[in-house]
Order: sequence, then structure tokens, then C-alpha cells
Amino acid sequence: MIQQDLSSRQLVNLIVERLYSHPLNYLKEDQISKRRLCRTRASVILLISVQPEHIHCKNSLVFLLNKRSERVRQPGDLCCPGGGIHRFLDTLLSRLLCLPLSPLRRSRGWQEMLKVCPQHATSLALYLAAALRESWEEIGLNPFLVEFLGPLPPYRLKLFRREILPVVGLIRFPTRLRPNWEVERIVYIPLSAFGDETRYAQYIVNVSDSLKDRVDEDPMHFSCFLYQDGVRAEILWGATYSIIMSFLKLVFDFTPPSGSELNVIRGNITPEYITGKQ
Repeated sequence: MIQQDLSSRQLVNLIVERLYSHPLNYLKEDQISKRRLCRTRASVILLISVQPEHIHCKNSLVFLLNKRSERVRQPGDLCCPGGGIHRFLDTLLSRLLCLPLSPLRRSRGWQEMLKVCPQHATSLALYLAAALRESWEEIGLNPFLVEFLGPLPPYRLKLFRREILPVVGLIRFPTRLRPNWEVERIVYIPLSAFGDETRYAQYIVNVSDSLKDRVDEDPMHFSCFLYQDGVRAEILWGATYSIIMSFLKLVFDFTPPSGSELNVIRGNITPEYITGKQ
């Protein structure tokens, strides 16, 4: 059950505590060279925001997600800000994040990390730096307004042969965001909405013949979450759905409904979905 009777401060404390309750073996720096890491891994940030002024969900936290524009791969999908790791730039930025006067050093999640797994500080700083840099580029998010809360387990993309390393961040203060050409718009989904079992469905996706060598099944079956954002209906599925479900499982021990009783939604994956070329 997703707890809705806690204050935002209590929720943040709960989130930080639970995010460090899972094994962090995948962060061991001796498992992968930095050169290979930058080719095979990407970092995203699951942003949680205290209720923006224009969202009518008082005393609630919301997930802040990007809706990908028609000019990029996976157009129309909801995603967390983030992207590939820049070997030199993100390494430099991660060192700046670790300086004594950096806001990161004061964040609840960083202080908890130093208690339970200080050996992973360099890796976490690198993934956080990459996610914050991409967030600045994609939506103009000021990195100094983001409080680091902790890491989530990795997720392996089926179609793109890349592993995603998610981190969780909190925006405590209202901020004006400026989506760039990669982002159609920003979608806010209240955390409490995920407790509504009627919003879940099965997403059955047919795969184009030219892409069948990338997948194990055709059609592909996914769990998904439906959200009515004003007059627009959004489907949350794939990596971002899995990342949010991982968060809800870790923090609230929440498991979404599944099974044949769920409604079915159908879609298609074409080469243009993979390449981004319209």
C-alpha cells in the first residue's frame, strides 16, 4: 500500500532509508572499465517534486517525467531525464559534486550513502553527474535545486542493448523548466495515483520484421500504467514503468496488479521508433 498519510519530510526520510536497503554490488568500480562503462551504461534521474503550484494534489509528491518529442528515438514515450555517460565531462562534474561545499554533500541521500556504502561514492557521483547534466540540457533543471535521495537497481533495455543506472532526486522548491527540442512536454504524475489499480493494463506490442532479431518474443508483452493528464491520456510502460515500479516496491513494498483480468492495449514498434528518423 502506498502511504499517503505521511508528511513530505517523513516520506523523504522513508525513501532514503529504503533506497539503501537493496544490494549495490552493481556499483563496484572494479567490475567494468570506465571506457566500456560509457559505451554500455546510461544514467537517469527519477525526479520527485513537491506539488507544483499548477498541480491540484495538495500534501502530495509527484513524479516529474519527460514526454519524448517526435524528433528523437522512442517518440511519445514518457521517460526520466538522463542519457549516456560522457567519459571526461561527467567525470569532471562528479568530482565537483564531491567538493566540501557542494549541495550534494548536504543531501540526505549522500549522507546515508557515506554511512552504509562509502566505497560506492565515486560511482554514484558519476551517475548522478551524468543524469543532472542531461536534465539541464533537456529541461533546464538547475542541478543545485535537486536533492539526491539514493540509487535504484539497474534496468537492462531489451531493444537498445544498454543498461540504465537510475538515481532518485527531490526538487523541494518550485522551478521554471524549459524543455528543449528532445522533449515535447513535462508530465507530472502524483505518486498516490499509482495506488489506483484501475489505471493498470497490459500493453501488447507488435514488432516490425526488421527488428525481430532484437527481441525474444513477438508480440512483446508489457505491463503499463494509464494516466489522464488533463485532456491527454498517457501510457507509461517499458523502462520508465519498471524504474517507477522498482521504486514503489523498495519504498512501499507495493506490487502492481497483473493477470488476464487487466485491460489490453495494443501498439507497434517500427524501425523509426528505434532510429528516431521520421
